[in-house]
Amino acid sequence: MLSVANSLPHQLVKKIKWQTCLNGKVPFPSLDIKTSANDIAQGQKETFTVSASLPDDITETDLLELSFLDFNSGESYNFSPPVCGKNNLPQCPIKANIKFSVKQMIKVPTFPPINTFELDIIIGKLSDNIIKG
Repeated sequence: MLSVANSLPHQLVKKIKWQTCLNGKVPFPSLDIKTSANDIAQGQKETFTVSASLPDDITETDLLELSFLDFNSGESYNFSPPVCGKNNLPQCPIKANIKFSVKQMIKVPTFPPINTFELDIIIGKLSDNIIKG
């Protein structure tokens, strides 16, 4: 199983610093993540550009999982668009070790109180516990 995952604990500082997630002690393959603004603002639309070259093929069943976790309530807000094959996305399959890029615009959820959420971005099939990136 191959996986790539990045995580962003939301900070008061207006600078985004992504962290690579670990599978045990081994890091998942990294995703290059860019945002349309230098801060992810709650309640606002945000465009995420995710690029990578992953060691496994990406198929039409793989999803770009954007998961916002509210630290206070434990609630999670998930957006799961496809990575390829639809709506101006790359054609499927995306072969292993080939660089690709996808853009996704979403409205960032609002969390009370503010600044208490984490954002995880994953490529894979979470329903099957398969994370590719």
